[in-house]
Amino acid sequence: MRFFTQKNKDGVISARFIYSGNSEITDFWICFSLLSKCSAVSGCMIKHQVGGYTELVPSPTKSLSKDDEWKFSFKYELDRHGPVNKSWGPKGTFLKLKNGKTLKVISEPLEFLNTSIQPLKQITFEEPELRLIPHPVLWEMEDGTCDLSRGINFSGDFSEKVGKAIKSFKSLIERWGLQEVLSFGGVQIVFENIEDKFEEEGYELVIKPEIVNIRASQFMGFFYALISLLQMRVSYNALIPCGELDDRPRFSWRGQHLDCARHCYKVESILRL
Repeated sequence: MRFFTQKNKDGVISARFIYSGNSEITDFWICFSLLSKCSAVSGCMIKHQVGGYTELVPSPTKSLSKDDEWKFSFKYELDRHGPVNKSWGPKGTFLKLKNGKTLKVISEPLEFLNTSIQPLKQITFEEPELRLIPHPVLWEMEDGTCDLSRGINFSGDFSEKVGKAIKSFKSLIERWGLQEVLSFGGVQIVFENIEDKFEEEGYELVIKPEIVNIRASQFMGFFYALISLLQMRVSYNALIPCGELDDRPRFSWRGQHLDCARHCYKVESILRL
């Protein structure tokens, strides 16, 4: 027994069940799991549903003999849950009979009909690629590179905000075993505290071959500027491009998705994140 599904342009999922049993069946329903609740559209009605788990019966009632087909359609109940890839198709499909017997069903991956694929945005010379995630609000690349293989060096008098950012940064690299990042012979980092110009997490980085200027108004801005430098040191193998970087968060919150359903994490890994 096989089960085929196809997402149409309007978001409705058309389904086709092919029965391959030797004996005729009358009282039956098909069962599967989705990512969220669905509603019946045609050729079926919901018999039972808990979250994404769904049981559908033919409507009107019908019987199936060998090689007969049952065609029906359904859709996700919430418009914002429209299928975007194969993972949105039915999973764990089986057929249940009135006598309590269950029959195995092979469920084919969800197919897509008349779905246009948007081309990826191309990087242009007006917007040079920068190996930094997330990409900053503004990046203007200049000639030359800054060699961070010899580390970085903080010098001068620091405000309370800058001192707090440096302390947090040092704590981070110590936890990660990156103490070599700090060196008296490293590239000089100059902090500029510009009041009321930047948002709480906003900052500017001006990268020159022998010096890096960090401009911000708050502790978090200075800290995230240092984190960006650390990330580019890794992504560019210590030889980072010169230029001016202006960044601030698009959202007021930060988050990270952990796929705990298919991956196991050690407690130490979660705490480190």
